[in-house]
Amino acid sequence: MLYKGQNYKTAFILGAGATRGAVKHKRIKAPLNNDFFKVSESFVRAQGSKILRNQFDSLKKIFSDEIPLRSLPQMEEAFNILYISKDFPKIFRRARGRLRTFGSRAEIEIFLKLIFSILTTIENKLDNQTLYDELVKHLVDRDTLITLNYDTLLDSALVSQGWNYKKGYCIGGMNNKFSGYPKRSTFNNSLNSVKLLKLHGSINWYVRGTYDNISKVFSSKPVKIKYKRYKKERKGYIRQIIPPVYGKMFENPHWQQIWDEGFRSLIDAEVVVVIGCSLADADFHFRSFLYKVVSERKRKGNSLKKIVLVDKVTIRNKWRSIFKGCFKNKKNVKEFKSFEMFMQSLK
Repeated sequence: MLYKGQNYKTAFILGAGATRGAVKHKRIKAPLNNDFFKVSESFVRAQGSKILRNQFDSLKKIFSDEIPLRSLPQMEEAFNILYISKDFPKIFRRARGRLRTFGSRAEIEIFLKLIFSILTTIENKLDNQTLYDELVKHLVDRDTLITLNYDTLLDSALVSQGWNYKKGYCIGGMNNKFSGYPKRSTFNNSLNSVKLLKLHGSINWYVRGTYDNISKVFSSKPVKIKYKRYKKERKGYIRQIIPPVYGKMFENPHWQQIWDEGFRSLIDAEVVVVIGCSLADADFHFRSFLYKVVSERKRKGNSLKKIVLVDKVTIRNKWRSIFKGCFKNKKNVKEFKSFEMFMQSLK
């Protein structure tokens, strides 16, 4: 990354707050864990679809009728309740209606498709560039972008500036799985080895399967990767995103390759930049991953030249604590309240 006229080998960690901060819509925002239902309510109202409204209302009713909670849960808690309840249809059922089939429930598909619809609508309604486009202009060949997001706003920003997507996703297999990308004979040399590591998958990656067997996203690798995502679901395929379930199971070796690349990048980086990543306590995989990164850097005596933290102060405090011992003093820590303020500092 080019920072204050100097070139640093940089690893970025990007959470949902990065996408929230990168693009502004008056009525549609990228959902965060704690405001999923609020954002979804606004989205459903804006769409004006009776079918979508009925599906969303059905989803909400589960947490009052079937599993009575005092208030609507956060996104991760909501999905975990759905995921667990699918295997206990006699226990988790409504007072009226037919008994569900073991191992499936329609609300899981509704939940995931709602997320997909929000994210694709945000990108489809863009009328100008995002902060991701500005960020890409500051990247250099050695940089790595590690994201927990499903959306493709960053992917599109990279592709538009000549990123080598065939190498950059670090997904093995034949190049014929890529489709819809701009045709070009050469890629941008300055971005040639920039990696985009999507640790939880992406809405433009597709595996063969159905939502009745959601575990396929854990045990498969993408057979199709679309630049411009299918607006509607394709029969026989599901989007490969790791849902917000606590016990994530990364079974296919393709996940190991992506996570291994991220691990090495964070150990070798001169600068780490964290933007809008809340570091949820329940994300055991990612937290353990970070603890191992930090212990390896400490063992090697490999101090960061800089660590940049972009979020509200409580989240920045979490990250400063995680990386404690990986930077020499407070002068090595740069903090910003927003993505926009960080980008302004790069000018």
